[in-house]
Amino acid sequence: MPTMIETEVYKPLAYFSYFGYPLTAFEIWKWQFEPETNISFNQIEDTLDNSKWLNERVSSINGMYSIGSKQDAETQTVERHVRYLDAIEKERKLARVLTFLRRVPGVRGVALCNSMPFHFTRSQSDIDLFVITDQGAVWSTRLLSVAPLMALKQRPGETDHHPIDLSFFVSEDAMDLFSLQKTDDPYFAFWIATLTPVLGERELWDRFFDENSWAFAKLPNAKPPVRSFRYRRRNVKARLPGLSESFARRIQEGRLPQDLRDAANTDSRVVINNRMLKFHRTDRREEIAQAFNAQMQVCKD
Repeated sequence: MPTMIETEVYKPLAYFSYFGYPLTAFEIWKWQFEPETNISFNQIEDTLDNSKWLNERVSSINGMYSIGSKQDAETQTVERHVRYLDAIEKERKLARVLTFLRRVPGVRGVALCNSMPFHFTRSQSDIDLFVITDQGAVWSTRLLSVAPLMALKQRPGETDHHPIDLSFFVSEDAMDLFSLQKTDDPYFAFWIATLTPVLGERELWDRFFDENSWAFAKLPNAKPPVRSFRYRRRNVKARLPGLSESFARRIQEGRLPQDLRDAANTDSRVVINNRMLKFHRTDRREEIAQAFNAQMQVCKD
C-alpha cells in the first residue's frame, strides 16, 4: 500500500492520464485534488525521486511524469509539445474573434475553457469559449456572437480548422455554477479552475472566481489563471446595435435542433433559460470520473 504522500502525488497523474497529458513536478503540486493534508513542493519532488512504489508505476522524461512505461512517457511528452504548437496557432485566430466579440452588446467577459487553457489541442479541436453576459441579455448576446460565425462557417461541424465553439453563456447574475456539478465529478472543479479570461474587466472575473470558490476548495494549490497583458482584451464603448431579448430568444428557439430540445433542462448537459444557455450534447464527466477512480484503485489494493 502507498503512503499518504505517495497517494497524493499519484492522484493528479491518475486524473490527467485520461487525457494522455503528462505533468511536471510543479503541476503535480498545483493540481493536488482534495488532498488529505497540505503537501509542499519539496515533499513532492522528494517523493518522486525516492518512492519505490511510484517508480514502479510512474515514468518520466524531460521533466514530465506520467503513469505507465518510459515509452508511454516519451510518447505523451512529444504529443504535449505538438499540441502546444497547435494551440499557439489557435491563439492567432482567437485574437481575431475577440476583436469582434469585444464589440458585441451584452458581452461582459470571455474565457478559454476545456483543452485550450492547457494548450493541448489538435487542429480539429474546437476553440471553446465561455461567455459572461449583461444581466438579462443571454439570448441577444448569443445571437449576435454566433451569427457571424454561422455566416463564415467557422463553428464546429462547419470547418475542420480551428472551429470556434460558443456554446456556454451565463448572465452576470448567474455566475455561480455549483448547481451544474454531478455526483463524483472531479472534472468540473478542474474546468472552473482552468477557465482563462481573455476578455473583460478584472473585477468581473474576480467576482466570478469568488462565487465559484468551491472549486478551489477542492484544488487548494490552484489559482485563477492570469493572462499576460498582450493576450488580454478589454470591452470597447463603441459597440454594435443591440437586439430585443424576446426577439432573439424567439429566433433561436425556433432553430434549435430536436435533440437539444429533448435534452433541455433534463440534466446539466443542456440548460436553456433566461440566465444560462449551455449546449453540450456530449458530457464525458461520468466517464472521466470512472477512469479516475479505476486508476486510483491501485492505491487501495
